[in-house]
Formats: sequence, structure tokens, C-alpha cells
Amino acid sequence: MLFRAGETVHMKVYARRHASSGILMPTNKETDGKLFLTHQGSDEEYEVNLSWDASGSGVADFAIPREAKQGIYLLQYRNSKTNMKVKTLAASA
Repeated sequence: MLFRAGETVHMKVYARRHASSGILMPTNKETDGKLFLTHQGSDEEYEVNLSWDASGSGVADFAIPREAKQGIYLLQYRNSKTNMKVKTLAASA
């Protein structure tokens, strides 16, 4: 995806846990983390507010700052148990 500085990115994420019995919904402890956008060239990082519902779906909005660098951004979800890569995004001027 391609975004410009000043635009707002609307994201929907899903958390699922794989088990021998199949795919399970996450526990509250698994959804207590934070979402981060990191520029891959400079490691400049933005924390993004994330709201979860009972079904393990999360929504987040991120207003791209006008001073944001062009390039590739890595979207990561982090909590005390995991550091999971979610999606890679590209930003242009």
C-alpha cells in the first residue's frame, strides 16, 4: 500500500492462536500489547493506539505526520509474550 504524509491510515488486524485443536481466539493477556510503525531506514518509531473487541479483531487509525520519512514501514504488534510482524507498508511524499 502507498500512503502520503498527512493522510490517515485505517487498519484492521486479527489475532488468532494456533493450537492442536485448531485456530483459537486470543486471551486477554495476548491482546494487552501495543502496535508500532517503524521506518526501516532510520528506525524512527511511532506508537499506534489499538482497540480490540471480544472476537480478537483490532482497529487502529494512524495520522501520518507531515514530517514522516519516505520509505518502507514495518507494522509490529508487541506484548510481553510476542513480537509479531503484521504487515509492511510503503509511504511516499
